[in-house]
Amino acid sequence: MNKEIENIVKDTDTHFAKLTKSIYGWSVKDGKCVPPKIIFPKPVVERIEYFAEEMENGLTFQGALEYIFARNEEHCKEECEQVMDWLPVSDGFKKWSDDYFSYSFKEAQVMLALIYGNYQVEEEK
Repeated sequence: MNKEIENIVKDTDTHFAKLTKSIYGWSVKDGKCVPPKIIFPKPVVERIEYFAEEMENGLTFQGALEYIFARNEEHCKEECEQVMDWLPVSDGFKKWSDDYFSYSFKEAQVMLALIYGNYQVEEEK
């Protein structure tokens, strides 16, 4: 039982360390700030890229963030469909975003990805 608890604590610590490094792990290269690289599952990248592209057509940063996470999907869909096609929230995205413990970190990761484009798709296992 103690070994199981130790493994849970270790996994949580590792997960938390990766999350914080993906947000706060900035570096300097050739005298310039370099944002941390964020690795997302494919369904997350699909939503980021879909709505980031619409930012070039007038979608605001806040609007893109709201649509990406779509906490109230029906409301977001109604608003979105007034000007563009809605991208339904996939099960893969829901699985990634529904972790209450790290939600604010994930929101920060998506913000950084929208601003800096510093992300890549996670390798499939």
